[in-house]
Amino acid sequence: MKKNILVVTFSPGGGCLELADAATVILDRAGYEVECLDITYADDREAACGLEIHVDLMILIAPVYLRHLPPPVEYFISRSQLFVEKAALVLGYGSCGVGCAPEEARKLFDLAEVPLCRIMTCPLPHTFADCVEEKQVLPDSLGDVGRFILSVVADDDREEKPIEKRSFDIIGKLPYNITKRLAFGFPKTVSADCTFCGTCAKVCPTEAITLDKFKIDSERCIGCSACVRACPKGAKSINRYPWTKAILRRGFAEVKYPEEITVRK
Repeated sequence: MKKNILVVTFSPGGGCLELADAATVILDRAGYEVECLDITYADDREAACGLEIHVDLMILIAPVYLRHLPPPVEYFISRSQLFVEKAALVLGYGSCGVGCAPEEARKLFDLAEVPLCRIMTCPLPHTFADCVEEKQVLPDSLGDVGRFILSVVADDDREEKPIEKRSFDIIGKLPYNITKRLAFGFPKTVSADCTFCGTCAKVCPTEAITLDKFKIDSERCIGCSACVRACPKGAKSINRYPWTKAILRRGFAEVKYPEEITVRK
C-alpha cells in the first residue's frame, strides 16, 4: 500500500517553497501519494488548522529565524489537528546556525503526539545577506534533501538517538521576541515614495502590516523582509544593527553543508 505523504512549508523568502516543490516532485516520481500544503500566509494557516490531517508521513520544510523556529510554524504545529504516523523536518537556515530550532520542533511535535523521527538542516540564502560584505557561498542542497526525504520514507526501523547537543549559543537561548528586538529594526516606509498599493500587506506572512498608512505591528513582525523585497517602489527598508552584521559576517566566513540531526521520539 502506498504511503500517504504531506509536504508542509512556510516560506516568506521562497527558498523553502522551492525545496518543498522539489520534494513533492521527487516523491511523486517515486510513486508515493503526495500533496503540498503552503502555510506561509495567515489565511492558509488558519484553513489548515481547521482540517483534520490524516497522513502516514508529514514532511515540514521551514526556515530558521534568529536561531528559532518562526512563530507561525510553532502556531501551525501546536494548533493543527494532526493524525500523523510520523514527521520529518527540513530546516532551511542562512548559514549562521540552527540554534534551538531542532529542540523547539521536537518539543512541539511531542506535545502534538506526533513522532518526529528525523531532522535535516539545509543552508539557504540569508534574509539579511544584502547587508554583509562577504558573499554567501552555498552548496547545491537539492540532491541531499532529495536523498534525505526518500530515505525517511523508506526507513521505518531506523535507530533513533538523542538530539545532538549543539555548541553554546547565547542568541539561541534568548526568547524569539527578545532576540528580534535586539537583532534588527522593524521595516520602515518612506512616505514620499509609497503609493499605497498594498503589496507589502499582501506578502506579509503574519499580517503585521495594517492599511492605516501601512504601519508595522512590531509584535507580529518576524523580520523576514518579504515586504522590503516586494515593494515595487523601494519605499520599504529595514535596519540591521552593527553587532547583527558582525554575527552574519562570521557565519558567512565558512561554507555550511546539509547535515542530519537525529532525535528521539
